[in-house]
Amino acid sequence: MSKEVLSQDEVDMLLAGVDDEGIIAEVNAAPPEKDSGDKDSGDVKPYDLATQERLLRGRMPTLESINERFAKLFSEQFLGLTGKNSEVSAGPVSVDKYSDFIAAQVMTSSLNVVQVKPLRGNGLLIFEPQLICTVIHGLFGGTGQLPTRFESREFSPTEQRIITNLVAAFAESYSSVWSGIYPIELQYERSEMHPQFASVAAPAELVVSTRFGIEMEGAVGAVHLCIPYATFEPI
Repeated sequence: MSKEVLSQDEVDMLLAGVDDEGIIAEVNAAPPEKDSGDKDSGDVKPYDLATQERLLRGRMPTLESINERFAKLFSEQFLGLTGKNSEVSAGPVSVDKYSDFIAAQVMTSSLNVVQVKPLRGNGLLIFEPQLICTVIHGLFGGTGQLPTRFESREFSPTEQRIITNLVAAFAESYSSVWSGIYPIELQYERSEMHPQFASVAAPAELVVSTRFGIEMEGAVGAVHLCIPYATFEPI
């Protein structure tokens, strides 16, 4: 054990320097003047460690390539499902807060929760009402060209069965294009009409989304795929 210890006078001097008045005086002291030649003398910016905001630089070329391949394959699936020629185009990959993504959706859309196996978390597959009505109208012999405004109502059992078939066709094509990279499988879980019952992420959580536009004999519609960024992050 060391024999060098502080004397009582030295202890008293140290305690006098950390009393309440000493701390307050130190805090209220004027900050030192900045050195104009110091490159690190800029203003300090606050950073919230509790937020999930993160900076994602650059594009996601692999995911964009997968989406392009999916669009071509889903066109064939869509033809077999509806009997009508269609053109599917993949939009850019977007990374946004989940609350911002949901706010941009049409309230009368069909929201379908899908499991992203074997990864953790669920995704959201959204069919716009224009697309659903176009497909149904075409299946029953119509032209598929309908008004752009739709009433807010639940889908009928027949409509829901067609939506389930669309989800299955989408999942099959999406799993197929991923097979050579990673064995991802989308498994249908349930359908909802209201976003609060189909939540797949926290409002501030980042999600990766893509809009796939579908044009079928003059009629247009779209389907959106949204998967939490944390689900894709391991791969």
